[in-house]
This record gives sequence, structure tokens and C-alpha cells, in this order.
Amino acid sequence: MGIHYEHGIRPEVYEWMLVDGPKATDVGVGANGTVWIVGNEPRPGGYGLHRWTGLRWIPQDVGAVTVEVSPKGNAWLVTDAGELLQPVDGGWRHLATPGRVVDVAVGPLPWAEDGTVWIITQTSDGQPGKVLRLVGANWVENDSSPVEVPRWFATASVNDDDEFNNDPFPGQAPRHPVSVAVMADGLPWVVDEDGWVYRKSIGTDGWIVVTPEKVAEVVISLQGNVWAVGTDERPLGHGLFRYYHGTDWHAYEGDVTHISVGPDGMPWAVDAAGRILRHHVRW
Repeated sequence: MGIHYEHGIRPEVYEWMLVDGPKATDVGVGANGTVWIVGNEPRPGGYGLHRWTGLRWIPQDVGAVTVEVSPKGNAWLVTDAGELLQPVDGGWRHLATPGRVVDVAVGPLPWAEDGTVWIITQTSDGQPGKVLRLVGANWVENDSSPVEVPRWFATASVNDDDEFNNDPFPGQAPRHPVSVAVMADGLPWVVDEDGWVYRKSIGTDGWIVVTPEKVAEVVISLQGNVWAVGTDERPLGHGLFRYYHGTDWHAYEGDVTHISVGPDGMPWAVDAAGRILRHHVRW
């Protein structure tokens, strides 16, 4: 349990609730509240997939290592071979991609039937890949080849109105992207292999380096709540952080390995013991 004080008002008391279920290795939550987990029982493609009904977990006839849930609650999957599985008519089909997929994110867009899909790819020899968006039947690269981005932050936070530190770098992107999330505007946030977080700059080909708390994974709710898994080593995973006011990261208690975020803006998580956890506020 963690306590967060803000502006002298009554504190919010955050607690983790244990959710009964099979041991899990990944979790995904849709904007409509639908919850999916990847279990730890081996099967072709990775591990078994399960959907939460609110009362019990329903196993699915498919295997994956990563699950990402669309706004309408449909599960997109990445297999252990780096294949992308698209939800179709209650099942899944392979969707061709220009390279091995290492992560997928699905975010809202008013003109997209069930969200906008972004992936991070990798070459067959493990070299850095690209950040791509699905447009119709095509994968579109909205930035140039990854190059070095100057990092000149000397403090733990940067004001949102600081034009110098938040100036987008046209044509530049993460050197080696490994994780992607989608903001409410449909644009991606990306984590690179060094733990730096970047967000796509609206109306340009550039990227903005977000306040430099090094993280391993970022997730974003429909309302724009940004949560992250840290890179620190803990007994049952890593630290949990939330991005506040566009300026800095606040740490929360709890050990996690992967997270997702529900329609209430609170994260679901799995830890290194395979437990399924749900974060909530107790007033």
C-alpha cells in the first residue's frame, strides 16, 4: 500500500488487490474493462491465453508471449517467433509484418474501428528495427532511421513549458526501440533498450525525450494516464511509476514485471511469482 499527498488535500491510499487465477506472465486490459492474461503453461506460440469474465478465467485455444488489448476488448498477440496475431471473428489470424515483432500497442482513434495499431520490429539478426503504424493493409514508418538523440537533462524533471528541453528533434527517433504504448491522441510513446522514453511530436516527424526516469515498459490509459515498469531489480520484479503533470515520475509500492491499465486509469500487473494484481484507490 502506498500513500500519495497532493496539494494538502486528503491523501489517496493505493492498494494492490490479488486476483485469483492461473499464474501469469503478461496482462492486458482494454478501455472497456476486458482483461486478458498470458499464462505460464507452454503451448505452440508461447503460453496459454486466458480471458477474465469478472468471475473466472476462460482459456483460449492460442499461444503467445505478449498480449495487448484494443479499446473494444479484443486481444492482439505476439508469439515467441515474433509473429503478430490479429483478432478476427472470435479467433486470431497471422498478420504479415516487415520483420520480427517485439511489441505491439493498440490505442484509440476516432476514425479507427477498434484503435490504431503500432508495432516495434526487429531484423532477423536482432538489429534495431522500426516503429510502424498499421494503415489499412500497410505498415507505415512515420519517422526516419533511428539516430542518436542528445540527452541534456541534469535534473529529475523537466517543466512542460520548457521549450528548450521539450523541443522536438525532427527526423530523429529512439536508437533501439523495445516497447511501445499509444497515447489518447493515437500517437506512440516508445522505450529504447537504454530505458529512455520518447513520445511522438504532434504534427512533425520528430520525437520528444520524456523526463528521464529509466523504465522498461510504458502503458497509457484512454484518458492519458501514463504508468511504467522501472528497471530497478526487486524480489518480485521492478518498481512501479506514474507520470504526473507532464513533469516527473512518482514511485509507487509494489513489485511488478508487466502492467496494463484499465478504464479507471489504475494498473493491473503481474509479478515474477506469476500473481495477478489490481491497483485501486481506497479513500
